[in-house]
Amino acid sequence: MNGPNPPIKHDIPLDEKAIESQKLKHLKNWQSSRSAVSAMQNTKAYHMHLTVLSDQKANIVIAASSIIISVSLSQIGRFDGTLAYALMTLTVFTTVALLFAILSVAPAFSKSQKKMNVDTKGFNPFFFGHFTDVELDDYRAHMLDVLKDQDKLYDSMLLDLYQMGDVLKNKKFKYLSLSYKIFFAGISIGLMMFIVAMFMK
Repeated sequence: MNGPNPPIKHDIPLDEKAIESQKLKHLKNWQSSRSAVSAMQNTKAYHMHLTVLSDQKANIVIAASSIIISVSLSQIGRFDGTLAYALMTLTVFTTVALLFAILSVAPAFSKSQKKMNVDTKGFNPFFFGHFTDVELDDYRAHMLDVLKDQDKLYDSMLLDLYQMGDVLKNKKFKYLSLSYKIFFAGISIGLMMFIVAMFMK
């Protein structure tokens, strides 16, 4: 014969203050969590993907523009009147689009750029354009200091992400967008001029 059933144990709800305390503790220790590192790594990988994508799009404009310019210049002497102006317009717009496409993929270095050091504001120890201005011993000491301090390490990683995003927005995609718009405008205007010239004959 079975004995009496044991009493059912009910889970004791956590105190609201204890729950809030756990949340605050989790927020304070976010630097040590793997999710923070993973988020920054995924963001950097996404930025790298966008960089490759923008370069590929720029190469499309460069290749197409080069062909159009070559053909237009070789044929412009065979036409006169509106057809000649149409080819000239197409060539000018395409050349400008080509220049902006080249700017979007060109390295962003300038001789007038000030030399960086580990104390310079915005110094990025993960970017070769910055750390190659520093002597090896100074760079090694700075990096060891960064790697030993988790807050400094994450701060440097965030700075690297920000600078990558800044280049993408204010250089690559800015010039690439202008290039595509000018290229489209040149094709459209040139085509309309060709159509007008054909109907005028």
